[in-house]
Amino acid sequence: SLSDKEFFQAIADASGESAEQVEHEMEADVVVDWSLVDYLATLRGTYKTALLSNSSSEYLRNELKQHELEKYFDVIVISSEVGLIKPEPEVFEYIMQKLRVRPEECIFTDDNQRHIAAAEKLGIKSILFTGVSELKQQIEPRQMEIMAMREKIKEMDAELEKFHKSNAALDALIGDLRTKIDELQVSVKA
Repeated sequence: SLSDKEFFQAIADASGESAEQVEHEMEADVVVDWSLVDYLATLRGTYKTALLSNSSSEYLRNELKQHELEKYFDVIVISSEVGLIKPEPEVFEYIMQKLRVRPEECIFTDDNQRHIAAAEKLGIKSILFTGVSELKQQIEPRQMEIMAMREKIKEMDAELEKFHKSNAALDALIGDLRTKIDELQVSVKA
């Protein structure tokens, strides 16, 4: 785990700004977008959700707790806690491992084009965040796809169950036939 000082320096090195600038910008930019939080709450039934942040651990954990936001995420990955940072591919691989998902099962959104490009290189569907309504327009068709796939899986499960039942009946019939054959063989020998 990185200290806050090391964290801000790592961000500074990656962004070309000073560590002080990075810290100041992070603290000045925090405003909870409640419309995004509300939308995130609607996604929880369809998607596993995660927060991947390059923010300071201490600062972000305090904000999440103060605004009771932890409950909206299955996984929270903060760069300074894991020693990985966006846009490094390893941080995306780490969070996918935590979520137990593959790249093609993910949707990543961020307001930084470099982070979007890095996720896309790994095969992750990525959306540049410009606002909640735009995000909904991008995600909702994918939600319909997912719901259709889930319905198809239910149908396939039902067919598989029928197959297993008929297979079990067939196994029982074969077992009965084998028993009768064994009985016939015994009676023929006698």
